[in-house]
Amino acid sequence: MALFEIKNDSFRDLKTNLVKLKKTIEKIEIKIEEDGMDGYYSINSDILGYAHRVYTSMRVLGYIKNFKGENNE
Repeated sequence: MALFEIKNDSFRDLKTNLVKLKKTIEKIEIKIEEDGMDGYYSINSDILGYAHRVYTSMRVLGYIKNFKGENNE
């Protein structure tokens, strides 16, 4: 896989997972406002997965930015 493809895929994943993370956070904020401490907060939430994928995509993009190999445009 070419460096450009990795960069493009990582950027796309970053954007996608940021949107998912933001929507999940907004749902939780609404639940907090409506239900307070008595609300049901699922242990099966995907929020950690979204956050981890955001972090991983950012790391890959950072590594590519700092990589000094050939064809790094």
